Amino acid sequence: MFNLLEIMNLIENSKSNYTNILHLGEELLNEGFELQITLGGYSMSPYLRNGETVIIKKESFNSLKIGDIIVFRSINKMIAHRIIAIRNINQHKTLITKGDSLIYFDKTITEERYIGKIKEFYRKNKSIKIDTPWCSVFNKLMSFISVISIPFLIILIPITLSSHFIKTHLLFFTK
Repeated sequence: MFNLLEIMNLIENSKSNYTNILHLGEELLNEGFELQITLGGYSMSPYLRNGETVIIKKESFNSLKIGDIIVFRSINKMIAHRIIAIRNINQHKTLITKGDSLIYFDKTITEERYIGKIKEFYRKNKSIKIDTPWCSVFNKLMSFISVISIPFLIILIPITLSSHFIKTHLLFFTK
């Protein structure tokens, strides 16, 4: 557990590495604090966008449900992705997650890798809480769309490319 002096030293010390800051964030969440971070990346776009601020809170691993957006540890960094499936393997709950704009699933998330759940985000200085009943329904729908979109993308990309190829390369033979 960190005391206030240690926290101040970590924040002010420019030589602090990312692992220490990640550990500090996890400790604060485990103590019941909320964590405010700025997202980097496009894997949750368009729902969550690069540069937006999110609020993370630690919730019980067993209370998580499909559609929730969680933050988990992956090789010394935090990743925020949506839960798209929940499995019980050998009587242990595991989560299947995926970024909304990605076509691949993440490695299975266990309780040990779980950091917290995103409760709200800020867009254009406006707070958007994602724990409301309407957002919960929307998030479940997004998890479903995220999964079914993979086969469509796998089918549509080659069709689009071949359609473009036909229009640009083969149609001149018919003129």
